[in-house]
Amino acid sequence: MHTPSHTVEQRLCTGFARCTFVRNHCLDNNAFRDSLLPELKKQHPELKEAQSHVLQKVIHRIVSSLRALRAMKAKGRKVGKLRKKWVHSMEFDSTGFKLTGNRLRLSKIGELPIELSRPVPGRIKQIVIKHTPAHKWFVAIISETPDTPEPTTGTRAVGIDLNLENSSTDTDGVVFEHPHNVRKSAKRLRRAQRKLSRAVKGSRNRRKQRVTVARIHERIENRRDDFLHTWSRYYVDRYHLIALEHLNIRPMVESLDAKLRGRSKSFLDAAMGRRAGAGEAGGFESRGTRQESSYATKLRMLVSMSTLLIRPTRPRTVSSAGTAKRRISRSEPIPARSAGIPFREI
Repeated sequence: MHTPSHTVEQRLCTGFARCTFVRNHCLDNNAFRDSLLPELKKQHPELKEAQSHVLQKVIHRIVSSLRALRAMKAKGRKVGKLRKKWVHSMEFDSTGFKLTGNRLRLSKIGELPIELSRPVPGRIKQIVIKHTPAHKWFVAIISETPDTPEPTTGTRAVGIDLNLENSSTDTDGVVFEHPHNVRKSAKRLRRAQRKLSRAVKGSRNRRKQRVTVARIHERIENRRDDFLHTWSRYYVDRYHLIALEHLNIRPMVESLDAKLRGRSKSFLDAAMGRRAGAGEAGGFESRGTRQESSYATKLRMLVSMSTLLIRPTRPRTVSSAGTAKRRISRSEPIPARSAGIPFREI
């Protein structure tokens, strides 16, 4: 999304402020019904500046979060409570927007230019406007398309072992090297955070430095996402059945041994939970892993395994130091170096 004009940007920020007020008011008064909005608008006329459906979605998100916390508590997990915070996104549901080419018109905000990453299929159901800490604007377009999954006919299978020596090793001998996104940016991030801590609170320099730190974090996240998308794309394109080892990420990160050896950061940098979550959605089970992300959605959409379910206790680990080495046949497809993922053949 292009940077909106000054007028539109001010209206968007005002909309975020109105959504923040409604959210915090609901939490303070423990009231989570749409019916309180008319009376709230009478008490605070400035709320009429925001689109009605946008304020309703704020309350709906609070209700969804409370249900999620209640479900986790029922499973025996220790949960906290929702806290007041600033809202940085707005959802336009079914109405209040119009998309014409690369121009998006929003109700009570105005028209803003956007850059579509690809054509929007089907009928648009929802528009989400998001502002990141790095001062970037994004528009997420949710559309409704007919669900016509293609059945899987192939039988090619692979088992994947996740480790810290390298990113992953599969049973066909392909080893993906660890990108080490956090460690590569650690020096720059450390200097930027030190400079931020020395800046005077409330000063212009502190606000500018806060954006600099946010952009470093954003760059790390983008590199991790790019690696995981390319990694999952490689296996989805080449295999019909994918099995991951069972992983319980939290004990691995919080264990005393990991902290003493300095491996907690490596576990988090490897994003093992997000990759294991993708495995659960592909039709096979990865017990003990609770995380699920867009990579899980990708495998759910592209790999149909409704008739075959694999529950491996642990896939065969192929290691360069092991005895069961297997070379990749030259006729088999291997990941291209231009894909941005380093690998080695064993």
